[in-house]
Amino acid sequence: MAKISKPLKRHHDVEQKRGVPDLSLMSETQQQFFDQILGPEFIAFLEQLTGISPLYPDPDLVGGGLHEIYTGGFLNTHADFNFHPKTGKHRCLNLILYLNADWQEDWHGQLELWSENLDGEPVRVAPTLNTAALFRTTETSWHGHPKPLACPEHVSRRSLAVYYYTDWPEGLEQRAKTTYVLTPDQQQDLRQDLLAGWDQIADADAACRLARRYQPAMCARPTRRCWPKRRRRPGPLPPLTQTNPGRIIRMTRILVTGGAGFIGSHLVPALLAQGHELRILDSLSPQIHGAVPEGTGWLNATPGLEFQRGSVTVREDLARAIDGIEAIVHLASETGTGQSMYEISRYAQENVQGTAELMQVLATTPGHAVQRVLLASSRSVYGEGAYLRASDGQRLTPAARSAAALKSHQWDPTCPDSGEVLQLVATREEDRTAPSSIYAATKLMQEDLLRITCDSTGIGYGILRLQNVYGEGQSLKNPYTGILSIFSTKIRRGLELPIFEDGLESRDFVHVSDVAAAFAAALARPRRPIR
Repeated sequence: MAKISKPLKRHHDVEQKRGVPDLSLMSETQQQFFDQILGPEFIAFLEQLTGISPLYPDPDLVGGGLHEIYTGGFLNTHADFNFHPKTGKHRCLNLILYLNADWQEDWHGQLELWSENLDGEPVRVAPTLNTAALFRTTETSWHGHPKPLACPEHVSRRSLAVYYYTDWPEGLEQRAKTTYVLTPDQQQDLRQDLLAGWDQIADADAACRLARRYQPAMCARPTRRCWPKRRRRPGPLPPLTQTNPGRIIRMTRILVTGGAGFIGSHLVPALLAQGHELRILDSLSPQIHGAVPEGTGWLNATPGLEFQRGSVTVREDLARAIDGIEAIVHLASETGTGQSMYEISRYAQENVQGTAELMQVLATTPGHAVQRVLLASSRSVYGEGAYLRASDGQRLTPAARSAAALKSHQWDPTCPDSGEVLQLVATREEDRTAPSSIYAATKLMQEDLLRITCDSTGIGYGILRLQNVYGEGQSLKNPYTGILSIFSTKIRRGLELPIFEDGLESRDFVHVSDVAAAFAAALARPRRPIR
């Protein structure tokens, strides 16, 4: 086979190859070959071999034909689209015939055929002359050759590809796009790069290299201001795959409500680096971003990111925002325990009504693509949290301390039955929820709205109860963003730090990068609900 002279070029971040899908552009010998493997005798042979009947050929060679890849080219691991755009038939078989004499192993290019969960080692097929690979097309038939070719520049990796179709199976969902995934090795490489290289992501060239390596939705060069400055932070990232071998990172269109805020500014770049397409819906609240929004240039300058200014309390904004979206991370929320106690209607409107509007849109919009919703909830739903009664080891969740107790300097909660002082212990997920602020009550209501709606509509969901998130990019102007920002501001100004009660209060903090990693991992879990 001669080198392809008038190829259809595919040169982007998940594959770099050339192809000719048109029989009229091929040589007579090539046309005769395709006539044979698309003919009735070969179709009958495949039906007998595979047990799939009836099988239909594809004379249009959609996605198939002659393929050629040069030095540095690759094809990242993926599962193909599953229906023919003209006939609507179900794509069920892939046939690839390789045409490379004297192909050397150290040139790479071996076809990798992975298991459904991407565990273990793949089956590898060398692309040598007259070697053929025949395999089923399913939503988890992961295959590709993600390692760039290392062959000499005058050598190319050539193949013929044909796809066969059958009648549409009842209940199967059409998949118009190819789904790309990260192999375990790529996930580990990404993890190491994230751990070692956050400092350099502020640099545009480094950001572009990282994004291109791990399948971004777009390949345009990001500008420097697109990537928030990251510095060294304590603690490791949660594992991407070890805790759930079945976890798969897919290219997905994700909506992040409130994504222009503190957590969103870290989560969005992390998801873009995993290859997802992102849309942000955010009202740019003056309390967070200022009367004239500052530091928001990255929203309209980041490749792969679409920004829509709007509110979760406006149904029309939500209906527009979920169009084409497959997963939602719901961050939009008013935050601040103290402020919620005197701005009750505002907190109820933004947090409760905003979530209710989102659930309304999901429940009543026919044909939407959303399969998973994640909610940023709060540890505050537990109220005072869990305590231990030392006399018998009983776990209790006491009510909020009374004004009389505080006036008498009784700082530690006591057992309502025995009167003994309770010992603080770590709160467990299954402990009783007992909100003691309007803010906490609205977060618990958000959880119930999400749980009930998603259970009734079959949408997967996840709830993450966060505790005092801190990190780079946290607003120092907003007094409701946390004690760390308040203390750091006072320290910079040489002011005294106010210490209340007996000074033994304790708080748990979680770094925003760990929160971003947790959301990314929750998005990649199977579709079933999680909490």
